[in-house]
Amino acid sequence: ALFMSVFIGSNDIANAMGATLGCKALSLPKIIILASIFELLGALLLGSFVSKTVSTGLIELNQTLVMGHELKDNMTSMVAVLFGSGLW
Repeated sequence: ALFMSVFIGSNDIANAMGATLGCKALSLPKIIILASIFELLGALLLGSFVSKTVSTGLIELNQTLVMGHELKDNMTSMVAVLFGSGLW
C-alpha cells in the first residue's frame, strides 16, 4: 500500500505541476520543494479521512461471503493486486 500511495501521489503531482513547469512559471527545484511540502501536508491533514472513506464508505461487505468467496480469499487477492501494481 505504501508503494501505491507514493506512485499515486507522484502521478497527482505530475498532473498538478506539469503546466507550471511547462510554462516556466517556476523552476524544477522549486516545483519539487513545493510538491513535497503540499503532498506531505495533504497526507498528514487529510489522510485519515481518505482511509476512513476507503475502509468503510465505499461498499458494504458481507463478512462471510463476497461474490461467492470467503472474505479472507478476497483480502488475499486485494493484497496481491497491490503488490503487483506496485512492482509494475
